[in-house]
Amino acid sequence: MQTHPHHERPCGWNALLPARAPRPHAEGTIRCAYAVVGAGFTGLAAARRWALARPGDDVRVLDADLVGEGSPGRNSGFMLEIALAEDADAGSLARMEEVNALSRSAMAGLAGLVAQYGIACGLAHRGTYRAAASPRGARAIEAYRRFLEGAGLRHERLDADALSDRLGTRHYRVGLHSPDCWLVQPAALIRGLADALPENVRLHERS
Repeated sequence: MQTHPHHERPCGWNALLPARAPRPHAEGTIRCAYAVVGAGFTGLAAARRWALARPGDDVRVLDADLVGEGSPGRNSGFMLEIALAEDADAGSLARMEEVNALSRSAMAGLAGLVAQYGIACGLAHRGTYRAAASPRGARAIEAYRRFLEGAGLRHERLDADALSDRLGTRHYRVGLHSPDCWLVQPAALIRGLADALPENVRLHERS
């Protein structure tokens, strides 16, 4: 009987990393003050916050898979500081600004953990590029630029020469650079966060 997730293929990001010894799976009856189901970004963050606030509590994290093999290790490696809503109207901009402030705070905290524990995950504040090679694409870029401007979000307009310098190709005629994005090796990040849990947190994989 299948007792844990089965992936058609291993996680490519995880396969690039050195082999890792999984944490023991949960056996028998376990009593603890607080249990977290899922060793993803949310689960590990919840376990960390609880454990630091109440260091006397025994906290357990149960994950049905191996850390790094699930969805946190299989994402694209882009981590946005902003929650974009290109069709946002004036009435929703205030809410979007609140969400973006939370996102930036979360990324600052994450970058702090990476530095504190020396997590080798290639976390870098690089931003993102959007570029167009056709008139139709250029109109879409301009519409996106107006949205960013109206929302008060940082951006830089780039012509063909600037894009060639940055990207190494003259294929594109116009583009935008938004600084509000980080790049990361996602499997290395989630594995590093799991290894950096407080002492009163125990992780059980394949559980």
